[in-house]
Parts: sequence; structure tokens; C-alpha cells
Amino acid sequence: RQCRTMARATLELPDIEKQKNIQELIECLKYENFYTLHDGASKYTLLQIGESALPSLIEALKNQDYRIAEGAAIVLGMVGPKAKVAVPALKELLRSKSTPEGLRKYEVAWALGKIGEIDFLIRALRGEEPGVSSFDASHGIRGAGPKAVKAIPALLEMINGDTAPEQSFASEALGAIGEASHEAIPRLKVLTKSKHNFVRRAAGEALLKIGTPEAIEAAKPYKLRKAVYDGFFKAMSV
Repeated sequence: RQCRTMARATLELPDIEKQKNIQELIECLKYENFYTLHDGASKYTLLQIGESALPSLIEALKNQDYRIAEGAAIVLGMVGPKAKVAVPALKELLRSKSTPEGLRKYEVAWALGKIGEIDFLIRALRGEEPGVSSFDASHGIRGAGPKAVKAIPALLEMINGDTAPEQSFASEALGAIGEASHEAIPRLKVLTKSKHNFVRRAAGEALLKIGTPEAIEAAKPYKLRKAVYDGFFKAMSV
């Protein structure tokens, strides 16, 4: 409550005075870790402060409280391409073997995707960036969304492989890219019949997000099964 009150008061200050509360707002990031991961009063206020908050946010990436380091990464991702100056520090945090326990590196990759580091994430998808997993990289691609068109060939290699987890998170990334992923439709259709439930779901949702007539047609069996399952669990919950 105190953090929300301070955030609100900061927004009402003249721009030149907003900066005086940056450190306190960064400290408040720890309280937004669970209930408003990509939202929250402190994140919103830091975003509104803008470029003058970047040096403090970059420094916060080194914080040993994983909630602050992760929250700072998320805010930098929300800033987007204007946070390009933070890229070296974000990459260092993503690659590091001594990050604070509990830090979710995929959120750091998400920030890099939002900023536009697509080539780096593609290399990571292909195992060419030591210390960066393909799971984290695919989450970064999801953050980039339609801007990550260049990643489609690498994602196609993953869904055409035989590793179920990679098929799942590559499918999610293709769905986030959207209509440009139309080349993946035949394979995604096959994956909607996978023996792994999480792969079936990721492939089906990807088809729906791609959204072309061909993709919608390919997703029909998935939508039918989903309607049955959703109806069943809704009835059970009642």
C-alpha cells in the first residue's frame, strides 16, 4: 500500500522531481513479483519516468534480491528499444552462472526480445550462446512477437525435431509471431495430435494465433477437444 501511494504521488510531481523517488520505486519492485509480474504501480511509474530511470534500473540488475533484479529486467523490457543501453547488462545477467537464486532468466530473455535483440535470441535458439537455454530464448522471441520473423527458420527446426519440450515452446513462439509463421501450419497440425498434452495445447493455440483460414481449419480438431475438456472441468467445478 505504501508503494502504491508513493508511486501515485510520484506521477503527480513535475518531471524534473520524479527522479528523486527512483531508488524507492526500484526497492518496491520486490512486492510486485508475484501478483503483478508484468504490471504494478512501481513498474508503471518507472516506465513513465523514462530514460532518466535507465541507469538505476541497469544497476538494479546486479541486485542480489532476485525480485528486484527480475523486476528491473521487466521494466527495461517494457521501455522497449529505447532501453538499448541496457542490452550488455541484460545479456550478462542471462549468461551468468551466479544469478540470485529464484531469478527467472526467461524474463530477462523476454526483455531482450522487447528491446529487439532478435539475432542474439536466434543464436541462443540454435545453442550458439553459451549459458542461454533454448527455452529462455524462445520466451524472448515471444516477447518480440511479430518483429521476430527472422527467427521462424530456427523455430521450424525445433518443431520438426523430436524433443517434446522444444516443440512446445517453439510452437508458442511461432504463435506469438503470428501470421508470418504460416509455413509452420502443416507441422503444427501434426503436433496437435502429439501424445504429450502440453505439445498438443501449444500447437493448437499457435494455430489459432496464426489465424489464417488454413490455420483455423487445421485447429478445428484441437478446438473441439478443448471445448469438451473446458466443458467437463467447468461442470466439475460447479
